[in-house]
Amino acid sequence: MPTVFDNIETPFLENEHGNGLKDALKLAWRGDFCVGYFNLRGWRCIDSVVGSWPHPADVSSPPPCRLLVGMQRLPHEQLEAWLADGDERPPDNKAFARLRKDAAKEFRKQLTIGHPTDADEA
Repeated sequence: MPTVFDNIETPFLENEHGNGLKDALKLAWRGDFCVGYFNLRGWRCIDSVVGSWPHPADVSSPPPCRLLVGMQRLPHEQLEAWLADGDERPPDNKAFARLRKDAAKEFRKQLTIGHPTDADEA
């Protein structure tokens, strides 16, 4: 069963017993991460461990680290946005394309907030 590090009950880095995500990753050879938000400077806390995992020789094999970043508007926010122009129909393909573009802009802003250094980006 995977461990969920929520930084509330289970800490990201460590607790008084030294247990945390970094310790768990030292026992792994690959990882699949699902996060709500992502910041490059936070990644540097585990980069040395993840960077040491072996890469598969076969390019069709999954990489040692996969990261899924999920950004989601709350349903009421999405509904308010859809209804803001007085139209009660769901958005068309053009509107969905705009929403995707807006989400990408927000993700870009999230990644670069605070002007990451070259080391952060590496």
